[in-house]
Amino acid sequence: MDSKRNVRISMKKQLQTMSQSDYCKRSACITESLYQEREWRLANIIGITISIFPEVETKAIIAHAWSQGKKVAVPKCEAQLRQM
Repeated sequence: MDSKRNVRISMKKQLQTMSQSDYCKRSACITESLYQEREWRLANIIGITISIFPEVETKAIIAHAWSQGKKVAVPKCEAQLRQM
């Protein structure tokens, strides 16, 4: 468990120091990769969370899904309780 925790801490530090430009490029790359997936093309409904930096930007994914006529399910999150 400690090694998993250490990896998460290390990754979080790396992501927090990422430049805005690099963040945008990486998010766009991941997003474009998602759109190429068979599962994306066949899906009528997608489930996704609203991202916060430094997570992959999801607002563009949601807008793209709507533009393709897909339904989008977003869980309601209770931030103080860290629950969905």
